[in-house]
Amino acid sequence: AKDSTNRYKEQHDTLSQEIQFLSVEFNQKVEEYQSLEEKYNQVASHSQHGSDDGTILAKMDEARQAEEDVSEEIAANFMDGEMDMQEFVKSFSKSRRLYHIRAAKMELVKNAQR
Repeated sequence: AKDSTNRYKEQHDTLSQEIQFLSVEFNQKVEEYQSLEEKYNQVASHSQHGSDDGTILAKMDEARQAEEDVSEEIAANFMDGEMDMQEFVKSFSKSRRLYHIRAAKMELVKNAQR
């Protein structure tokens, strides 16, 4: 009978510890969720009140122009002998591809506004 009682006490203690651990973990997850929900609400509120299509297009154009500058810098570095042909082709084509993707997305946004 004592063995049985001790075994149940050990199981009870183990389960109590597990419940306590899970409770702490649950509370951490709730706090994390609340923090993420707050951030989401701030972004959603900002999107509804502060961002219009003109702002979006301006940011897209800024990113497109930045990539244009990167590709020009790559070309200048190649012309100055600072990189070999293989490195130039790889870097330049990657930069130009990104530039054209950004330009195409801008056109899609502009066309969607019409």
